[in-house]
Amino acid sequence: MLEKVTTILAKYTDYPIESMKKDTSLITDITLNSLDYVKAIMDIEDELDIEVPEDAIRDITTIGELVEYIEDLVED
Repeated sequence: MLEKVTTILAKYTDYPIESMKKDTSLITDITLNSLDYVKAIMDIEDELDIEVPEDAIRDITTIGELVEYIEDLVED
């Protein structure tokens, strides 16, 4: 799942994909702006056929948190 998420995030940033780790910050490290973050989440939703509620997005700050959240959604 980490690889899928980082591949999608890489489309919206110049941050090197090989440097994307679970503790990488979506805001300070990757520097995604809010629009790109929403676009990336929409791509993830389409790719995995899930729906990520908007209120959950605000609480997620790292790639690892995003991956964990998505894995929980996929399991349900």
